Amino acid sequence: MQRKVSRQGIITSIEEKQIKVTILSESACAACHAKGACTMADVSEKEIVVKVENTNTYKKGDRVWVEMPEKQGAHAIFWAYILPLLVLVAGLFLLSGKMNEGLVGAGALLFLILYYLILWLMRPVMDKKYLFSLRPVPPEELSQSGCSFNP
Repeated sequence: MQRKVSRQGIITSIEEKQIKVTILSESACAACHAKGACTMADVSEKEIVVKVENTNTYKKGDRVWVEMPEKQGAHAIFWAYILPLLVLVAGLFLLSGKMNEGLVGAGALLFLILYYLILWLMRPVMDKKYLFSLRPVPPEELSQSGCSFNP
C-alpha cells in the first residue's frame, strides 16, 4: 500500500465534481509551548480544491482528511522549492563576472520570476499530475492534530 501525507481540513464549499477544503497550515513554531513569547509562530489557512466524482457523500462544514501520495508530495517539493533554488544559483553563476553585482542579483531574480511564470503556465498539467483525495474524519479522530503521515 502506498504511503500518504494527510492534512485535516474543513469543507468550505461544494461545487459540481469539486470540493474546496480549508486546512490550517502551521509551522513547527506554532506547536511550540513558548510560542506566546515568540514572534516566530506562523499559522495560516490554505484552500485546496479536490476533484471528486461524487459530492453527495460530503457536506459543507464536514471535517475531512485531505491526502496525497508521499511520492507526489516529494515531487511537489522539488518543483516548488529545490528547482527554484537551483535556478537562482545557476543564474548567479551564469551572470557573475559579466556585469556588476547589482545587475547579477537582478538577473538571477529575473530567472526565478521566469521559472515561476513557466510553472504557473503549467498549472493544467500540474493539476492532472498532483491529485488529492478525501476521506471523512472518524469521530474518534476529531480531537487529533491536523497533520499525519499514514503508511
